[in-house]
Amino acid sequence: MVGSVLGSGIQGVRTGMDMLARNGHEIATASVPEKVEENLQVEAVQETPDSQDARNEEQPVPEQPLKDLEEPLVGLLQSKIQVQASAKVIQSGSDAIGSILDITA
Repeated sequence: MVGSVLGSGIQGVRTGMDMLARNGHEIATASVPEKVEENLQVEAVQETPDSQDARNEEQPVPEQPLKDLEEPLVGLLQSKIQVQASAKVIQSGSDAIGSILDITA
C-alpha cells in the first residue's frame, strides 16, 4: 500500500513538471505583434543620441495585445500546487515506511 502511495506521489510530480514545461513553453514563445516588432527594428536602425532621449519619454502603448497569457500563467500556478501536493504525498508515504520500520525493529 505504501508503495502505491509513493508511486502516486511520483506520478503527480511528473504530471506537475510536464504541465510546468508546457505552460512555460507557451509563455516563452508568445509572439510580439508585428506592428510593434517593426517599430522596434526601425528604432534600432535610426538610433541617435537624440532618439535615446525621445525613447525615455512616454510613448503610446500599442492597441494590439500580446498573445493571451492568462491561461499559461494560471497553469504555472496549478503545476506548482500539483508538485507541492505530490511532494507531501511522497513525504507521508516515506514517514509511514519509517514508522513501520520503527515498529518492526
